[in-house]
Amino acid sequence: MFHGGKSTGPVTYGGKQRCAEAKTIHGRETRLKRVNRSEKLAELKFYFNLLTVNKNN
Repeated sequence: MFHGGKSTGPVTYGGKQRCAEAKTIHGRETRLKRVNRSEKLAELKFYFNLLTVNKNN
């Protein structure tokens, strides 16, 4: 009748990684989008600081 019980989730390291990558945080925002946004923001801050240092010299 029954198949053996509820799922216990991913067991292997690869399965856990795939699950973590696929997990959405809120709405349409995925972990990958958050990483990309963070990298672009760091790049923007770098160039902003570069411009402000050059302006002060």
